[in-house]
Amino acid sequence: MNLAKVPFSVGLGLITPELLLVDLVLFPAVLMEALVGRQLVRRIDQRQFETAALALTLLAAAFLVV
Repeated sequence: MNLAKVPFSVGLGLITPELLLVDLVLFPAVLMEALVGRQLVRRIDQRQFETAALALTLLAAAFLVV
């Protein structure tokens, strides 16, 4: 289904060769962060995660209001 969107994204300039090159350069960092994230998921308590997520959501909302 998402492949059907590719021609439209190219036509709108959302996908360009330059952006594909940036994606290629950043791919190793994304892969590393995914691996680190998996390790964190195993170590963090669910209640602590939910508290942190709510606090960061409130902080982001405050920045949007101001």
